[in-house]
Amino acid sequence: MAKPWEIYAWLWVTDGQGYPNLDPERLTAELGLSPTEVWRVGQPFGLRNRIATVNRWALESEIDRTATPDEHASSILERLSQDWPKATRILSQFMAGLTIPIKIYGSRTPPIQLESATVRKLAELGASLDVDLYYLPEPEFSESGECVHCGFTDVSGSLQRMD
Repeated sequence: MAKPWEIYAWLWVTDGQGYPNLDPERLTAELGLSPTEVWRVGQPFGLRNRIATVNRWALESEIDRTATPDEHASSILERLSQDWPKATRILSQFMAGLTIPIKIYGSRTPPIQLESATVRKLAELGASLDVDLYYLPEPEFSESGECVHCGFTDVSGSLQRMD
């Protein structure tokens, strides 16, 4: 049976109007963390190959997608905690945020809560919080394993796009 929901998160840092120019390689070196994704102005990004108008550095949670939103947020913040004062000093210079997409299959909604300690740490970074809810039909799979609604397949309990 497919999971009733799928949750993940990423912390993103970007430059833009009113913020200093972000150099993703320098940020990687200063934080001592490899990003999950980097965008550079003028270069294509994403599945649709749009052209980036800002530089961006992002770190995605690496835990199971059935974990709670707080567990995802905490897992990312824990990776920054090797030198928390340095991370807050560096990241607070830029526009930053934590995005938590939640895909809900059917009618069972997961608990959506962040602990006060998590919210406090996001505030120390100057990061915004964005929670996106996607209500999707419960997957129905054909004999070939493809979802009849969207063309995804259930691989190891995690829906994956078949292209």
